[in-house]
Amino acid sequence: MSKVTRMLFVGDISLGGEYASQCQTDSPKWIKPFLDLKPIFDEADICIGNLESPLFLSPTPQCKRNSLSTLPDAIEVLSFLKFSALSLANNHITDQGSEGIAKTCDLLDDRGISHFGAGMNLDAALQPTFIHVKGNTFAFLGYIEETSEVGAKSAKESQYGCTPLSLECIAKDIAAIRDMASHIIISLHWGYQFDLYPEPRQLELARQIIDLGALIVHGHHPHVVQGMERYRNGLILYSLGNFFFPNFKRTDGCWFRFPRESRRTAAVQCEVGNDGVLSVSQVPLLIDSNYRIRVLKGKPAIRAIAELNRRSSLINSVEYRNLWSIHHKKTKAKRARKEIALLLCGGINKVIRLIRKDGLAAFVMQLRMHHFISIFHKFRDFCRQKHS
Repeated sequence: MSKVTRMLFVGDISLGGEYASQCQTDSPKWIKPFLDLKPIFDEADICIGNLESPLFLSPTPQCKRNSLSTLPDAIEVLSFLKFSALSLANNHITDQGSEGIAKTCDLLDDRGISHFGAGMNLDAALQPTFIHVKGNTFAFLGYIEETSEVGAKSAKESQYGCTPLSLECIAKDIAAIRDMASHIIISLHWGYQFDLYPEPRQLELARQIIDLGALIVHGHHPHVVQGMERYRNGLILYSLGNFFFPNFKRTDGCWFRFPRESRRTAAVQCEVGNDGVLSVSQVPLLIDSNYRIRVLKGKPAIRAIAELNRRSSLINSVEYRNLWSIHHKKTKAKRARKEIALLLCGGINKVIRLIRKDGLAAFVMQLRMHHFISIFHKFRDFCRQKHS
């Protein structure tokens, strides 16, 4: 009789932003938003997520507008929920430089939480994590898409970063550990932010990865929940959205606020046996305005599960490619409008800082025609996007 392993998957995790500023070093405050989830995590033999915020604030972080970090005390959350392993293959784990990755890995190691997908060089990033449960060995590998949309830092022979995604690399890595693991799980940071449906090429790639010998493909990055798919004896989770990702202040002083859809999320429970994934169930979640994660019950839960099932059912429809294209164009336009608005906000903040520093008269004297032209172009682009 085969032994069944209960696995729990969640999406993107950031423990910084507004939430971290409220907690500081108060341990009970760190874990308060997650109290309702404790029984669900305790039921699982293996709990997996994608950690995006480094547990370290560097004096010399990467120069980028959306830079994430949090205090080392945030490790209390990951330890409280008893995460088994975390993917570090994403576009923010490198935000605090090489020291940010090193310190984060050290903290996770100290709490017995495995990690994969990023490291101080390519060899370290490529190292799989193995978890032994009930006589079975589960192997985990993580990868990032090398696209401008994802914007992640790839590891190289002597450079910290994440494992770049390529089917050839995944095939080689799976072959190397096939005899060491009962089941292989591949974690992918990919796709387009806020798209409710995965790109058609992602469907093909995920299925190819299962064909190569993986059991589960665990996707993240879009910050919204996308559909899932049972394929052969495995499971494809295209995106589980934001498990916990507070609004945060960008380096230009503007607040990045997630849309309402990003507060609707889900955890996925699955039972795995010798023959593969035996069962899959969804736990619909809602992140409230105080950042507490609520487990939905009754009619709200039924509606959330029905919506996820609807998104999943569309994946295999004959009209899927056309449906995705239409939806993607609309989402892309919304993202562009949001980014232009943030750039305008950043420009205004910069002007205010300069006036406070040098005075209004000195600021006016420094203005050049190209400043006015740049502001005009940004405002024009915003207006065009708004009406597109």
